[in-house]
Amino acid sequence: MAVLYSLARVRTPTTGTGTITLGAAVPGFLTFALAGAQNGDDIAYSIRDGVHSEIGHGTYTSATLTLTRTVRKSTNGDAAISLSGNAEVVISPAAEDIIASAAVLLAALLTVDGPGSLLNADFLDGLSSADFALAADLAAHLADTTAAHAASAISVSPSGSLAATDAQTALLEILGDIETHVADATAAHAAAAISYNGGTGMSATDVEAAIDELATEKQDAATAITQGLHSIWVPALAMVSRTTNGAAIGTVEMATNKNMFKTLDFDTTTQEFAQFAIRMPTSWNEGTVTFAPVWSHTGGANFGVAFGLAGVAISNDDAGDVAFGTAQTSVDTGGTTNDIYEGPTSSAITIAGTPAAGDYVMFQINRTVADAGDTLTVDARLHGVTVFYTINAATDA
Repeated sequence: MAVLYSLARVRTPTTGTGTITLGAAVPGFLTFALAGAQNGDDIAYSIRDGVHSEIGHGTYTSATLTLTRTVRKSTNGDAAISLSGNAEVVISPAAEDIIASAAVLLAALLTVDGPGSLLNADFLDGLSSADFALAADLAAHLADTTAAHAASAISVSPSGSLAATDAQTALLEILGDIETHVADATAAHAAAAISYNGGTGMSATDVEAAIDELATEKQDAATAITQGLHSIWVPALAMVSRTTNGAAIGTVEMATNKNMFKTLDFDTTTQEFAQFAIRMPTSWNEGTVTFAPVWSHTGGANFGVAFGLAGVAISNDDAGDVAFGTAQTSVDTGGTTNDIYEGPTSSAITIAGTPAAGDYVMFQINRTVADAGDTLTVDARLHGVTVFYTINAATDA
C-alpha cells in the first residue's frame, strides 16, 4: 500500500505524461524529502494542473527527486494528464488508501478456515489473494518476541478457533494502530467494540458492523468534494474596465473559421485596469489565491506580457471604497498573431481586508507595463483568468 507524509506540496516543471520531476516546495509547505519521504517509497500523490487533476501512486527516487506515475483516477479518463510545466504535486491519500489497511488487516486477522469463519462470507469473497498475502507483513508489526505479540501467537487450533488469550492481545494491539481510521466513538466503529468475546471467539456482529461502516466511509469519500486546490474561470466579458485608465473592450473575429472572441485590450505604455468580483464559497480557507491569464495579441515585437492581479475581501456592511492588496504578476511570452496563450500561475496573492467565509472578494487586474518582462509593442488582449483557491471543507453547508 502507498505511504503518506504530511505537508508535502511541490511544483513540477515536468511536461507530458511521464515521470514527475519534483521541484521547489509551494510556499507554506515542505518538499517530499523534508516531509520524510525515503528513497524507494511507494507514495500516494495527487496532481493539479489548471483545470486538470490526477490521483495515483508512484515510486519516489531521492537521488533524482523524481516520482513515477500509476494513475488511479484522473480528469483524462483515468489516464495520466499531460502536464504543462506549472503543476503542483501533493502527497495525498485516495479513498483506497484510507480503507485498505483497516479492511484488509481485519480480514486477514479475523478469518479462519472452515466452520470457524468470523466474517461475512460475501465480504471475504471480494478479497484477492494479494490482500490476504498482506497478512505476512504482520510479522514485522508484531514481532517483538513476546508471546502475546509474536506472529506465531495468531494461530488456529484444531477446532478452528483463534488462540484465545494471545490472539486477543495481538488483535487489540493492531486495532489500536488503525484507530485513527475507525475511531469515532460509536459502538460499532470504535476499536474497542471489535473485541474478544468471553474467551471463546470474536463477536461476529461487532466485526461485521465495523466492516460495514468502513464500506460506508469509502463510499462517502468517493462522492465528497476533495479538499485542496480548486479553480474558478472568469472570462473577460465578466470584467468591468475602470473608469480611470480602464482597458479597452475588444471584439475580434478570426479570418478563416470566424471564431469570435470578447477581450479586454491593455495598452503597451499606459498601465490600464479592469475589475471583477467573486462571492467566495464558504469552504474557501480564507487564505492566499493565485491566478493564470489567458491572452493573445495581434502583431508587434518582443512579445513579453506581464499581467498583475490584486484582491480585497468585503464582508457584510463593510465600506465599498477599499484598497486592494499587493498585486502578483504572471509573465508570459507570445510570438504568433492570434494564438491563444495560457500564462504561468502567479505567486501567492494575499487578499486585503479581513477575509471571512463567504466574503465578496473584489479583484483588480492590470497589465504591468513597468515590469521588465513586459516587452510587447502592441495591445495585450486578455481573454480571461483562472483563479485558484484552497478549500478546507467538503461542502459549503
